[in-house]
Amino acid sequence: TIPVIPIQTTLFDLLTTVQSYEKETGTQGQTVAFVLHGSRPVNLGKIQPFSKNELRLYTYEDDMDMQELVEKIRADGIKILIGGPTSVYYASKLGLRTWYLNFGYETMNVALDKARSLLIAARAAIERSSRTRTILNLFSYGIIVTDNNGTITNCNSSGLELLGLEPEEILGRRIYDVIKEEHWISSFINGKESRDVIRGFKKDKFFVSDYPIVLPDSSIVGSVATFQKTEEVEKLEQKYRKIKAAGRTAKSAFADIVGCGGAMQKAIEKAMAYAMVDSTILIEGETGSGKVLFAQSIHNASKRRFEPFIAIN
Repeated sequence: TIPVIPIQTTLFDLLTTVQSYEKETGTQGQTVAFVLHGSRPVNLGKIQPFSKNELRLYTYEDDMDMQELVEKIRADGIKILIGGPTSVYYASKLGLRTWYLNFGYETMNVALDKARSLLIAARAAIERSSRTRTILNLFSYGIIVTDNNGTITNCNSSGLELLGLEPEEILGRRIYDVIKEEHWISSFINGKESRDVIRGFKKDKFFVSDYPIVLPDSSIVGSVATFQKTEEVEKLEQKYRKIKAAGRTAKSAFADIVGCGGAMQKAIEKAMAYAMVDSTILIEGETGSGKVLFAQSIHNASKRRFEPFIAIN
């Protein structure tokens, strides 16, 4: 949908408009219809003493209703209309005399500021959405996100591949319409957390974990499900057992790093972000500063956690 910003006319705009109309046409003793958007009530009585004509206000909410409103103005016996382009267009077709509303510099400035704010907010929303989509696509397992109505707002590329669906087949649709299996959608309905539950979709079986999205006031605004095919998990477990037997495992995780200073917390946050990226990472530091601890933690937080960990000093 395209956002519409009604221009909030001021009494000064209306006064200058009616005075310019009366000066140019010499009209007096007539009834003039002012057609304005209903988002801002206007008291024409405040400028009536400065006009040589009777001023009458007509408001609308949507341009789709404009033709009907102009027909009513004509039915009321009014032959002069002052308004915007749409009302003037219909009034001209019905044979009414018309005059365009004049908007002052301040009025237009306010409207432009609102438009600018909307554009900034829309761009920020697009950026947030792009960041979220990029982060979700880093994961090798499937992720589905819904809002509080059960509508699917996000599904990462791995999720689409695992489910064998195209984006248009899942995004914007209710989770109930996409996944028919009752137990799969229970968390989306009840808001209950569940972990590593085996559930089916089409001919495949998945390990599924569900997490409600809870605000600080305890209200549930959606949910997240992560899933992976059971056979893939079994293969990874078998591979991990072989690696563990060979002694090529990373034993430490970020939770094992002890440190409450600001610098340490920033280092941990940065390392966690790097763990999501499939790139070479160089860790530098003095002897005993915890380089191995960070290396093992990054490995265990990455998608290579089931691969061998080989320390290189």
